[in-house]
Amino acid sequence: MRIEDSEFYGYMSGGVLRLLLDKDEVLDLLMADLDGLGKPAQQKRLAKAEKLAAIEAHALHHQKQPTSPWHRVGVPEILVGLLWRASLSAPKKWSDVFYWPKKETDLEKPVADWLRERGWKVYREVAMGTKRPDLVGYKEGGRPGSHRIVAVELKNEVSQLKRGLDRMTTFGEYSH
Repeated sequence: MRIEDSEFYGYMSGGVLRLLLDKDEVLDLLMADLDGLGKPAQQKRLAKAEKLAAIEAHALHHQKQPTSPWHRVGVPEILVGLLWRASLSAPKKWSDVFYWPKKETDLEKPVADWLRERGWKVYREVAMGTKRPDLVGYKEGGRPGSHRIVAVELKNEVSQLKRGLDRMTTFGEYSH
């Protein structure tokens, strides 16, 4: 698995991710979250290199499955996503690992860049019904009528998640 120290994967630097992947505690956490990798007692007996190889193979499997939430997502991003999910139950433990944006607008550039890297044209606050999503992505398809529109609601606080999800129901009528 290639991890660039200077790259960021879901707000985590490659250097930090590489350091974390050298810790047994982190590898055990990832193995448990990816499930299907054997019983915990068997997992703990594996060497670090074996754990990392098993985690990478399992992530690659999920990456290729169209029904997986990790479909077409890079392996480092999958690992960071799993670590972030674990951080929700123990935020103090991970506070020095993840960059927590102070404002919603801090999320705008990385999300817009991510969309652009995947071929989307990005627009800010386009009216959809009575509301305006923070970002709108537009991508033309290869055949007539195959265009795609995505609405992105940026939230940096868990307490704002319900509001964001409520707004997304409105945007769902106008976007894919």
